[in-house]
Amino acid sequence: MPLWLTYSLFATFFYGMLNFLYKVVAEKKYLNQAVILISASSVVISSAVTVLIQGTGFSGILPALPYAAANGTLFAFGALAKFKALQFAPASVVFPVNKSNVLFVIIIGILLKDRVFLLLEV
Repeated sequence: MPLWLTYSLFATFFYGMLNFLYKVVAEKKYLNQAVILISASSVVISSAVTVLIQGTGFSGILPALPYAAANGTLFAFGALAKFKALQFAPASVVFPVNKSNVLFVIIIGILLKDRVFLLLEV
């Protein structure tokens, strides 16, 4: 099995578990912002530990900061919207609609011939 497929399957499993927890949070009507804050904190801690264990260091952090900030902002808004949707509809309806976001990635990939760096050449 190709290595990229192995990692993709792991990501699919982990995101599936994450989405299951989203539904639990929505059903129990927990404070969504608190869940996102705790999730973000967990990502920071896990990432820092991973960097330290792998010994790659934080030298490449500065150029990545704008992308990380954009990623975090989009994640927060997307998660809040997903929590709200899950409060109004069952997971079997919300997640197929939510997962259609891959269409945007495919369209952008086709238009840019999978060269995302073209977005930066303004």
